[in-house]
Amino acid sequence: MQKRDLLSCVGPRPAAVAAVVLWCGLISIVDVKAQDRPPDVEGVVTLTNWPEQRRVDAAPLDYDKFRLLPFIDVLVVRYRFMEVADKATMEIALEWQIGERGVLNGRKVKRSQLPDRVIAESIDLLAKVVVDEQVVGEFFLPLDTLRLGPSPSVARVEIRDVEWDSVFSDVSGERARELFRTGFQLEDLRILRVVFDTEAPSRVERELR
Repeated sequence: MQKRDLLSCVGPRPAAVAAVVLWCGLISIVDVKAQDRPPDVEGVVTLTNWPEQRRVDAAPLDYDKFRLLPFIDVLVVRYRFMEVADKATMEIALEWQIGERGVLNGRKVKRSQLPDRVIAESIDLLAKVVVDEQVVGEFFLPLDTLRLGPSPSVARVEIRDVEWDSVFSDVSGERARELFRTGFQLEDLRILRVVFDTEAPSRVERELR
């Protein structure tokens, strides 16, 4: 039975979005602009020095719980939000750079001591939706079948036919559609849950709650 390392933070999960399609590889977001719809909302949001920054904004991790936990130097999420056929469509490119250290068998080690082929098997992300420096909601992105290695690998996610009231947390459908037309940006990217894996046949599962 295959097991895996699991890091998670408990919290409410907003309504699941529809029609998620995922590819991994050296690919970029496809331009699907249409002449008869509002301009796309595009941007980049990043997370750096994870999980070490948790010492500032959350409780530090108990590394003894983990067999494998590569640190993330930077996680980059490029996004494009658009209105297509009266529904929401989102295209996202995800890339991460492995840090100089990590955890192996409960000990903090150098990157050179980690397995060669570490991948992020799945990840749940959360970002704040900001307009004119004011937080108006949250965007939740669950990716259950990621299997993404460090940079230069890139994952592309396309989420189609999403009902407006399911796009953001704490934002009505009418307001979400308005935001798609008037613009917003994503900030304060956070990892709620991540599962790291390797190509090795045996894995150990740990969960932090």
